[in-house]
Amino acid sequence: YETFLLMRGVRFIRGHDVNRLRSMWVREYMHRDFESLREDTPLPEVVDKVLKSSFPHFMVLTEDDHLAGVLTLRDVRALLHDPDGARAGLVAADLMRSEVITVREDQDLKSAFHIFSRHNFSFLPVMAAHDPGHVAGYLKNSDLLTAYDQYVLRGQLPSDDGILSPFSRHR
Repeated sequence: YETFLLMRGVRFIRGHDVNRLRSMWVREYMHRDFESLREDTPLPEVVDKVLKSSFPHFMVLTEDDHLAGVLTLRDVRALLHDPDGARAGLVAADLMRSEVITVREDQDLKSAFHIFSRHNFSFLPVMAAHDPGHVAGYLKNSDLLTAYDQYVLRGQLPSDDGILSPFSRHR
């Protein structure tokens, strides 16, 4: 894990600092605002929403607001290059990735870090602790690394009395 962090530009003050991720919670670093689509959203509406949104990914939800899959800008972009009329009748469920790895909001960042280190994901959907099918938000890989880096850095800043401060709660 240390090698992975070093490759991402995270500097270690002490080798065991990666264990600090155990005391940092996904819910404290996740984004609660996200774009969503319904499974049955027709392709023209999907394209319109993608073009108007600043989000590069969308949670695709079932009728009862549970996660059905994820649709990324890359998924839609590939379809737009298709000159054939094969797109007629497509809906979000036809375009989405239904096998989605998620993390729960009550998990620590070390759990999320393990997932990010095994897969080349830029984000993870975050599921509600009280309802594992309900999306509570998402966690970006870059936010996890930034949170860790700031946590380590905060532990090395001089306190008011000039002595290096011990690690304190991050938020």
